[in-house]
Amino acid sequence: MLAVSGSLALALVPLVLGREAGWPLWAWAMLAAAVPAFLAALRWEGRLAARGGQPLLDPELLRGRVFRTGLAVNAAFMAFLAGFVFVISLTVQTGFGYSPLHSGLVFTLTALLDIPPVDRR
Repeated sequence: MLAVSGSLALALVPLVLGREAGWPLWAWAMLAAAVPAFLAALRWEGRLAARGGQPLLDPELLRGRVFRTGLAVNAAFMAFLAGFVFVISLTVQTGFGYSPLHSGLVFTLTALLDIPPVDRR
């Protein structure tokens, strides 16, 4: 768990904080270190599974074509969804003049009530 979480942190922390900090050397170093850290975590998980342990991410799953296809489809869908929500929230802010807080509350209510946002044109 620590190896997988650590490798994800090595990738996510610079992606979240790097731009704001002006992409310093530590951000690039963390991004570069994320790849070998994740490969080391996968290797560790494979050895754990071979010894009969219970790995967090079973490498045997990655060998299956159906699992890899599902993983690719899920990644594409989540990338689309994140981009869609981002663009819609910016549209609500710039097009309707809502504040970022109000825009967030519009989508919170939409999620809670399962009703589309009101068109205020």
